[in-house]
Amino acid sequence: MEGIVSCKYRSRGKDELYNVRHFHDNVAEILLVHKGNGVMTIRDKIYPLESSSIYFIRENTFHCSTPKKSEEYERSVVNISEGYLRELVRITGYDKILEKMEQAGGIMLDFEASRTAEKLFLQMSSEKRWEYSMALLKLIEMASSRGFEQNVLSNKVSQIMTYINRNIGEELSLEKISRALFISKYHMCRIFKETTRMSIAGYILSQRLSLAKNMLISTEKSISEIALTCGFSGFSYFSRVFKAKEGITAGEYRKRFSAQLD
Repeated sequence: MEGIVSCKYRSRGKDELYNVRHFHDNVAEILLVHKGNGVMTIRDKIYPLESSSIYFIRENTFHCSTPKKSEEYERSVVNISEGYLRELVRITGYDKILEKMEQAGGIMLDFEASRTAEKLFLQMSSEKRWEYSMALLKLIEMASSRGFEQNVLSNKVSQIMTYINRNIGEELSLEKISRALFISKYHMCRIFKETTRMSIAGYILSQRLSLAKNMLISTEKSISEIALTCGFSGFSYFSRVFKAKEGITAGEYRKRFSAQLD
């Protein structure tokens, strides 16, 4: 169907992108949370991940969902061609909404609005292009009528994540980060864990692996060069960690997913 890339209605449990910072090339995403809670990271801002929340994620925007209990996490997700989305809002006069979506991140819905949104997601899973287009438009209209108010969590945690992401290829230690941000190491670790449900070391590793996976399928750099670029201390360490986390070697990952892009 023109415009729709994928639509998953009421998926439940952990998926392969759990707690992985990623983006969709030229594709926008709309996520509706049915059950579960945790945090949603969009770029370097952290939002509460809660039942009856809806999130608008623009093209090429890094994001990551981290539910507290992944086995209870239930959501509907639609991925849309950014060009199709832009054309739809242009011809309907909702041009400004895309910018507001990007700034706001997430919107809390009341009970009735949440039920309406769920029905619209169900329609978007239809094979009928007209039903899909109308449902998408109604969803945008409903969200815009509720306003786009930011509900960002800890500003300090956002600063920590921004610093890590900007320096991901360098050696990163808790001491170095705490000195750069003028915050005690103990306090930094505590608020990061409380907000994101993961350690700073765990976050650094997930970002390095995420960057490495993108580079494996989007560049022709050698695996050892990618390992160093992403901040790993050496090829052998990177290889052990990659295999432990992904279940396959970096070379196998490159071969498998590069083939899917051809």
